[in-house]
Amino acid sequence: MYLSFDPLDTTHKSIVGAVPADSDVIFSVMSDCKNALLSITSDDGFERAYPMTALSGSFFACVNLPEGLYWYRFFADGNRYGRGERLLAELDSKSDYQLTVYSKSSLPFFVGGTIYQIFPDRFCKSGDFSVGKNKIKRSDWGGEPTYRNEFGKVENNEFFGGNFKGITQKLDYLKSLGVTCVYLNPISKAYSSHRYDTGDYLEFDPVLGTEADLKTMLSEGEKRGISFIFDGVYNHVGADSVYFDKYGNYGSKGAYNSKESEYYDWFDFTSYPDAYTCWWNFVNLPAIKKDSRKFHDFILNKVLPKYYELGFKGVRLDVVDELDEGFLRDIKKKTSEYSSDNAVIGEVWEDATNK
Repeated sequence: MYLSFDPLDTTHKSIVGAVPADSDVIFSVMSDCKNALLSITSDDGFERAYPMTALSGSFFACVNLPEGLYWYRFFADGNRYGRGERLLAELDSKSDYQLTVYSKSSLPFFVGGTIYQIFPDRFCKSGDFSVGKNKIKRSDWGGEPTYRNEFGKVENNEFFGGNFKGITQKLDYLKSLGVTCVYLNPISKAYSSHRYDTGDYLEFDPVLGTEADLKTMLSEGEKRGISFIFDGVYNHVGADSVYFDKYGNYGSKGAYNSKESEYYDWFDFTSYPDAYTCWWNFVNLPAIKKDSRKFHDFILNKVLPKYYELGFKGVRLDVVDELDEGFLRDIKKKTSEYSSDNAVIGEVWEDATNK
């Protein structure tokens, strides 16, 4: 007995790849068996069987599923077949076929659009700029940044001066490329030029310009049909931040300075104050407690509203798979409150289809 199925062949699976929600998908297998059955299990473990109809040496079944992640396999005369048309002796989910069913999106700047990523410090500079304490101003635009300084440390504290005005000047160029959306790497005040070590969520980095400059960039983009999404870094902050303030640059109000700090409960100290949980053990990136309700409320009620009220159309969530699922649902809900067309994107380095 044999069974043949190829998910990349439309004669076997009428829609190749991921499937829009509530769409009919026809599965067809070739087999010399007497009876065939399609079995589909949702990611929450619910399994449903679909008896397949025989037709000229083949068997088919039509399935219509809601949004979600599914795993499927076939049974031919009671024998189980999975990926690679293999006859499986026992249940092995790793050998099942995967099916992603996605909700149909109406986001005008995403569907059929083009997203352009901008690392603000190196995209375009307009005018002169200054940098803060312990930072290095680079005047050689286009030069190579220093990876390790003379002491062997990776500081990421060199700034080339790319800014909001520079991006605004390039909007016509971006439009000529067909860009419909710009994804900005972090723009909050931070010690580093990459700004993933947030110093203050509610203040934009002065190297980039003023809030008025940012508003102009967003409004000019809208005139050209270009939307902007921002980078939400909500898994960790900078050790040099108003929230942690390890070096006292923010008035010593951070969790590192006092257990009475309003931010103390955000962090997990194993031996106060010098031993604390960090992102991937980088001591300059103290991690936020995954279940910190105070932090979640701060992001939901202060940070997200600030960005959306300025005119951003969505958020890209850094290391989304390390964030609390309830927090993620709240972010999605808050984002949709401003517009049903706003987007929430999650960064996952592994296989994002089943992470």
